[in-house]
Amino acid sequence: MSKKQKPTSQPAARPKTTAAATQAGTPLWEQHWFWPSALALAVFILYVGSLGHGFVLDDALVTELNNYVKRGIGGIGDILSHSYRAGANVSTDSEYMYRPLSVALFAFEWSLAKNTPGIHHFMNVLWYAGGIALTFNTLRKVFGTAYTLPLALGMLLFAAHPLHTEVVANIKSRDEILSFFFSILALSWLWDAAEGAQPRKLAMAMGALFFALLAKEGAVTMLLIAPLALYFFGKNSDWRKSLQYGALLLAPFLLWYVLRYMVMKGNTSYIPNVNDNQLAGAAFDVRLGTGLLVLLKYFAMQCWPARLSWDYSFNEIPSVGLSDWRAILSALLHTALLGLGIWGFKRRNAYAFFALAYLISLGLYCNLFLLIGTLFGERLAFMASLWFCLALVWALWQLIGQKNRTAFLALAALLALAYSVRTFQRVPEWESNYTLFTADTENAPNSFRTWQGAGEQYLIRYSQTAEQTPDTALLRRAEDCFKRSLDIKKTATPLLGLGNVASFRKQYEQASELFKASLAEQPLQLTRQRLAATYRDWGRQEGMVNKNLDKAITCFTEALRYDSTQARAWEDLGTAYGLANRHAEAAQSFESGLRFAPQDAALRRNAAMAYRLMGNEEKAKMLEN
Repeated sequence: MSKKQKPTSQPAARPKTTAAATQAGTPLWEQHWFWPSALALAVFILYVGSLGHGFVLDDALVTELNNYVKRGIGGIGDILSHSYRAGANVSTDSEYMYRPLSVALFAFEWSLAKNTPGIHHFMNVLWYAGGIALTFNTLRKVFGTAYTLPLALGMLLFAAHPLHTEVVANIKSRDEILSFFFSILALSWLWDAAEGAQPRKLAMAMGALFFALLAKEGAVTMLLIAPLALYFFGKNSDWRKSLQYGALLLAPFLLWYVLRYMVMKGNTSYIPNVNDNQLAGAAFDVRLGTGLLVLLKYFAMQCWPARLSWDYSFNEIPSVGLSDWRAILSALLHTALLGLGIWGFKRRNAYAFFALAYLISLGLYCNLFLLIGTLFGERLAFMASLWFCLALVWALWQLIGQKNRTAFLALAALLALAYSVRTFQRVPEWESNYTLFTADTENAPNSFRTWQGAGEQYLIRYSQTAEQTPDTALLRRAEDCFKRSLDIKKTATPLLGLGNVASFRKQYEQASELFKASLAEQPLQLTRQRLAATYRDWGRQEGMVNKNLDKAITCFTEALRYDSTQARAWEDLGTAYGLANRHAEAAQSFESGLRFAPQDAALRRNAAMAYRLMGNEEKAKMLEN
């Protein structure tokens, strides 16, 4: 049997494609357009449920809270000339990122339909479906039409993989989808230039990679993966030619890097916060051990993501040293993958390519070589899962498919069905922050942040209820969540949340202590404002209900110590002084309020009354006029 006819671990020679391949007598599934269309349709079936979802997680920072995006097409210039999410005026690690492509598209979509999450969700699904179809066509070009069936089933597994629910259902993750799409497009056109004698495609490949980098910097991995693909599978590409073409891709990378440096004004270094990445400041062996554990978790979730979560903060993935058995197991597994890649390099073995591409794709995100802004994220395994799914189906094809195609189809279909069911289960949980955060306390029960997020959502839901009673189940759930978060890690936010719970219950003394504890952890302006509001409510209760004017004055004074800009708090303090016949202090309080609300009629009237009671008629008339 010739090499062209005999499938091996290497791709067979690619038969020439002619117009006869699409003649009327050809079976439907062998038509050139069938599998890309079928895969794209499968994507829409899998994710149609996300089209009615709202803005979730940090979606708002690139949509409804982003001033550049809300200007529509007119804001694209600012998007291109500023850091990622700069238009949201929120201090995040995105100040060190340059990802304008997805944000510019959000601005365009906003100009078509303002504040409409549906259009952004639809475009996410459309780009994802397009990426799946494009990847299949590229792989068929690289491996040859003789391998259409295993490639199609491999892409079906990839399309249905539950790990991708975050990428597709989270609007913000358009950056991942676009980076993937244009990276594969760059690979496709580079292949045409090197193997198809189409030199004009080289410039197109360089342009595609530039767009991929504008979407997300992770596309830099294609600088290694693309030449590897040429070397492993190209008939006309030895290692020298592959390196030459790979080197040409450095041009768009350098252009992107210079542009990024200019826009960011050199501010491109980033030190992660320990609450975002627990390895910040960790000992060397802990960083290595935990990085290996992260790699092991990525691999396990490629196999079967039993539990999916929007967050994997401390202590969902514990910090471990190199002596931990999981770190050792991961080291052995990934050393074996690297060994496979090295062993099969000279042999141009397909499994070796998949192993190397998988390792390269995760190299930026495992925290072994570079600390990033998070320890673990499902979206970060997006490109790596492509090579995993292809390797899995390739192995099944080699072991079973060539002897028993029916058994191969049945097994691959069973895997695709299992992935699809898990995806169908996960997509509805991305409907809103409430559905996502409350579900993921079960999916990531050891993360301090999942409990914190759920507590915040229960509080928001409570504040929206028509009848608010201190013992409502929503408040109890919020309290339980914040306490669980604190049990895992003491941070400012759950203390703030518990303070809000106590404040809603009118337990003002307890609330004030909790807010102060939160301020001690992190001095946020929001916490100062909540503490001021609590003291004001406490003062009103003491003055109006308990008739304790001295305590009321103390509470109002404390409120203004934490936020002196509130005119109403000055009015409350002035009123308490007036009722206590301390008219001079009352007048001074009312006038202090007028500094922040000079046209406020009630403050002017009360100040005039205080001066009149002091016998200063001239000042009273001046205020009344």
